[in-house]
Amino acid sequence: ECGLLGTVENATIPDDRLMVCRHCNVEGCLHCVPAAPGQKGEKLEHCRQCMPGYSLTEEGECEMQGLGFFVGTAVVAVVAVILVIVWYVRVASKPCVNPEGVAYGFECRDRMRLTEGSTGNVYPLSTNLLQCNVAGPGTTALFRYQFALLVWASTLLLVWFGFVLFVSSDLLILGNRAAESPQMLCAIIEWGHHRQMDLIWTKVSWLCFAYVFSFAGAIFYAVQQTKLFVRANLQEATMASFAAKLEGLPPLPGAQQVEEKVKTAVTAATGHEPVAVSVAWDYGDCKKTIETILEQEMEEPEAEERVARHNWSKLK
Repeated sequence: ECGLLGTVENATIPDDRLMVCRHCNVEGCLHCVPAAPGQKGEKLEHCRQCMPGYSLTEEGECEMQGLGFFVGTAVVAVVAVILVIVWYVRVASKPCVNPEGVAYGFECRDRMRLTEGSTGNVYPLSTNLLQCNVAGPGTTALFRYQFALLVWASTLLLVWFGFVLFVSSDLLILGNRAAESPQMLCAIIEWGHHRQMDLIWTKVSWLCFAYVFSFAGAIFYAVQQTKLFVRANLQEATMASFAAKLEGLPPLPGAQQVEEKVKTAVTAATGHEPVAVSVAWDYGDCKKTIETILEQEMEEPEAEERVARHNWSKLK
C-alpha cells in the first residue's frame, strides 16, 4: 500500500507501469493534490491550481488554453499560401510585353555561366570540383576544405562506432538513460559508474586516435592546398603571371627615385618595360613617425568635413 510504510514521503500514487509508488503528477498542474495513503480507486490525484496557459476542469485536470491561437495561426498561414498561389498564377498567365528584354536577360545569364575554356560548354554536374579548376584555385580550395571536414568527421564517427560494434553497445547509452523513478535513478547511476570505469579505455583510445589523426590530417591538408596553388600558378594565367618579385637588391635611400631606377634596370635586362614598380621599404627605424603622419593625413579630411558642416549649419 503506497504511503502506509512511510518509505518515500508523499509517494501515495501506485504506478502500474513502473511498479513503484510515485508522487502526484497531473499534466500542466502547478499544485497537485494526491490521495490519502492507502486509498484505492481510479482518481487518486487531482489538480488544485494549473500552470499559466492552462485552465482547471471539473475533473481536476488541466486543459490548454492556447488552442485557439494555433488554429488562428494555421488559418492565417493557409490564407497566405492561397494568396501567394493566386498571385503567381496571375503573373504567370500575363502576356510577355518585353521579349527583347527577356532575351537580353537570358543572354547575360548565359555569359555569366562558368564554361570550359577549350570548348565553351557548360561544366556538367558530374564535374569533380576537388580536381577541376572551374573558377580559380580558391573555389577548388573551398570544396577541398569541405571534403576534408567530411572525411575528418566521418572517420572519427566510424572509429567510435567500431568500438561500439566490437567492444560494447553500452557506449551509446552511457549517460542518457532515462529514469522515471528514484529507484530507477539510483540503479542507473550505479550501473553507469561501473560501466564507465570498465569502458574508460575505449574513450582514451578514441581520443588518442582523434588527436593523431587530426594532426596528421591537418599537415596533409596544408601540403595539398599549397601544391594546388603552386600548380595553378604554373598551369594557368593568374595574377602572379603578370608580376615579378626581385630579391637581393642593395639598400637604397628613399631620397632617390628607386622605382625609376629599378624599372630602367629591368627594362635593360629583359627588353620589356614593366607597367609599374612597387618597392617594399624597410621603415623599422622610423615606424612610429610614419604611422603618426598617416594618422594625421587620415584625420585631415574628417576635420575639413566637420568645418564644412559647421559652416553649412550657420548658413541655415
